[in-house]
Amino acid sequence: MIAIATSYSRENSERLFNRINWQQYARTAFEKAAKENKPVFLVISAPAWCHWCHVYESEDYLFNNDVCGYINKYFVPVFVDSDKRPDVLKKLEGGWPSTIMLAPDGEKLVGFSGPCSPRELLEYCEFVVNAVKNRSFSNFKKPFVERVSCSVPTKEELNGVEKNFLSYIFNISDKTFGGFHTPSGQKFPTGLIYDFLLDKYEETKDGQYLKIVDFAFGNQFTDIKEIKTKYRLFDPVDGGFHRYSTQQDWSVPHYEKLLCDQATLIRAYAHLFNITHDQKVKNVVDASLKFVFTKLSSSEGSFYNSQDAGEEERYYGESVRSELAEPFIYKLCRIDANCLMIRTLLYVYDVEKNAECKARAEKGLLFIKQKMLAGNGAFFYFDEGQSFLAGFSLANAHALLTFIDAYEILNNDEYFVIAKNLADFCLQNLSDGAGFFDRKSSEGELYPPDEENDFEKSYAENALFAYCFARLYRLTKDQKYRDVVMKTFSILLELSPQNLDDVTYFLKAVKLLQVIIH
Repeated sequence: MIAIATSYSRENSERLFNRINWQQYARTAFEKAAKENKPVFLVISAPAWCHWCHVYESEDYLFNNDVCGYINKYFVPVFVDSDKRPDVLKKLEGGWPSTIMLAPDGEKLVGFSGPCSPRELLEYCEFVVNAVKNRSFSNFKKPFVERVSCSVPTKEELNGVEKNFLSYIFNISDKTFGGFHTPSGQKFPTGLIYDFLLDKYEETKDGQYLKIVDFAFGNQFTDIKEIKTKYRLFDPVDGGFHRYSTQQDWSVPHYEKLLCDQATLIRAYAHLFNITHDQKVKNVVDASLKFVFTKLSSSEGSFYNSQDAGEEERYYGESVRSELAEPFIYKLCRIDANCLMIRTLLYVYDVEKNAECKARAEKGLLFIKQKMLAGNGAFFYFDEGQSFLAGFSLANAHALLTFIDAYEILNNDEYFVIAKNLADFCLQNLSDGAGFFDRKSSEGELYPPDEENDFEKSYAENALFAYCFARLYRLTKDQKYRDVVMKTFSILLELSPQNLDDVTYFLKAVKLLQVIIH
């Protein structure tokens, strides 16, 4: 029997959550598994906003009575909020939700993404329990250390990166509905790519770059008069953009709204308005800023992580929503999304001299300075009055770039001092002289034994750092920063991006330093 749609909600998932005796992803959970010789049943979810997580975390699937009883008896269950633990998501990545069953020593035995029926779940569980039976486990696997060569790239290699990227972008662009094709047929907005293409238009005056962005905007736009018949990615009532659309024409969106998407799309479309002066674009930018200011902003100056889909079509399909419950706001502060939003506000202030954007950017910078920076660099997230997860390259790179932007746009020397201190920390603690590794944590209690450090080098972090240090070199002419960029370039040429938006940081770094490569 298929449950009605209201069974698949954040509220219902929360109500059922304690049916399983969840542990935190921490050293104690894995020590318990080793001591009791039990496998680990690990779920990675985005419980605040992910629709398919809510489907899985229902009585029809994960929280079925038989499944819960079996997991509680034979496993050490571990639940991970991926908004708080991107390190775990990256290590064991899949879609949302992901289920991974591990041997007591951390060896992955079973893994899959998406909802799984009770019958299939129990079959997987029984297989894993039998696989670890009568075996002893004591040693955890050591982290893999990636070794990458460090030859200086040629100017031709760097020129080729942009050429290949643009060729790929044109090949996957959707000439019918805008945006870019994906294998699944779903449509995700790519604000950083849009912004980069607009930079290319301003550099070359080639209209094809502008057309891609303007066409995507037109197809993502929802006219309030067509809210019941042609709802797209943009919310014409509350403002802001939904996470993605399930159809190629940008229709049937998943209605959750994430701060990171608001930040990148507001910036891209503010850039578009600065070029076209299209009032419809300006109205969308202003409405989306208002959404962030009224729904995703704290009194302290930080920005909240997300808004849930709530009652979905019942809420978003109406032009008047006053009688319906507002969707849940997840008041988690992630430094990467906050930094994206602050950089967007700085940009809007820079091009429009918008005083409110300047004030909110400065308040956000003060929050990060006071709450999320310490002697061990930047923390990844802030929740319930405390910061967590130090030693992440991702967190430090975003913070570094944000304070560089703040210094250049606001001309405040304090921001440059903070940026240089962050740069020094990253060079001393997160780099081996040939790019930057993912994590060097001082919080060993949050990891299985020997897992607090992750010396792999990922594209996203190194692309961000390449751009940061290219900016620092331009500002200071310090040869040390130039050397960092060149060595990081060599890493990036041997890695593959997981997200096309990340490539834009590398391309911006290339543009800054091409003139000095002979």
